Amino acid sequence: MDWKVLGLNKYESAVYGAIVKIGKGTASRIAKVSGVPYGRIYDVLESLISKNLVRIIPRKPRTYSIANPRVVEEMIKKKEKEFEEVKKEIKKLKRIYENAPEEAVLVATGKRVWYELVRELRNPPKRFSYKIRYAAEYYPEWVREERREIRKGVEVKSLVRYNEETKENIRKWLKHTKSIRAYPNKGVAFWIADGFVLIALIKSNATVLIRDKAFVDMLKHLFEDAYKNAKVIK
Repeated sequence: MDWKVLGLNKYESAVYGAIVKIGKGTASRIAKVSGVPYGRIYDVLESLISKNLVRIIPRKPRTYSIANPRVVEEMIKKKEKEFEEVKKEIKKLKRIYENAPEEAVLVATGKRVWYELVRELRNPPKRFSYKIRYAAEYYPEWVREERREIRKGVEVKSLVRYNEETKENIRKWLKHTKSIRAYPNKGVAFWIADGFVLIALIKSNATVLIRDKAFVDMLKHLFEDAYKNAKVIK
């Protein structure tokens, strides 16, 4: 057992655990069993005595044993009470988080920002998930994500930059989905879904998250028109 749950530090936890294990013992015996350096053992024992967890048995050599376990019970009750208070505060935080107004536009720069902004999205797509891919990277987790969306009835479509650089990746994607068509692209990635548009400006190293229904609806219709007229990849 890790006695640090009682609020003990590393050495206190090790020494208390050693005394519980052996029942009672001298400082040198407890140091050996606990692995606490002998030069520290008396300080640690004194600390445990001050916390009413360890008592001294008056004999020679001086021997140490655990104190009344009721002290541990009281410590546990105190911790449980503290945890209950924390749970109440967490419930308040959840309500604040869930009711907090979402920012309509978030802009950030950096290579990993796309993934960070994806984590900002609280709800996965339910009706449609349209993507404009630049590099068409192929990752198994992205394939699993699209499969989950399709199983849930989400309409999934992609427009991709199709050339020698992306051809191999697209060939892999086509093994899992046929809803991919070629579209000219000089450095932009889009994800349009229920309630948001995520835009990566590849060459500017910037990513924009927009949560505006009118904007999303407009881009959704533009994407559908572009997809309808896009070249089918064979």
